[in-house]
Amino acid sequence: MTRLLITAINKTPRDDRYEHIQRFGGIDMDTNLPWEAPFDEAIAMAKSPHVHFFVHSTKSLLSPPISVGLYLSNYGNLCLRSDPNGVEADNLLSLPELSSRNMLSGLMNSSSRPTGFGIIEGERNKLARLALADALKKR
Repeated sequence: MTRLLITAINKTPRDDRYEHIQRFGGIDMDTNLPWEAPFDEAIAMAKSPHVHFFVHSTKSLLSPPISVGLYLSNYGNLCLRSDPNGVEADNLLSLPELSSRNMLSGLMNSSSRPTGFGIIEGERNKLARLALADALKKR
């Protein structure tokens, strides 16, 4: 199963409750590479039994992971949301705006990451930078 940590989102306007999140991004915990997906692709991925989305509290990566799954909005649309647990800091809208800087800070600043997340070194570090640079060129 592919485990995808969501670390940032794009939503414009941010406070409009009628507009959905346009993009999701974060770290693939199996490869330690950044990933990014538009809304429709993220919904399709969430439907797959082979993909598991999750978030951590914006206050601490040491917090337990919170699953992100599909739900049906009041308007009948499929959306992604973190499992309700009463903690606002792990809601998707609490995540920072998606940018190459947000994704790189999670990848390259290994000193602030807890053990168990895997640290990219040597060739894998180069591969991560190349993948991110390629993704940015496609924008």
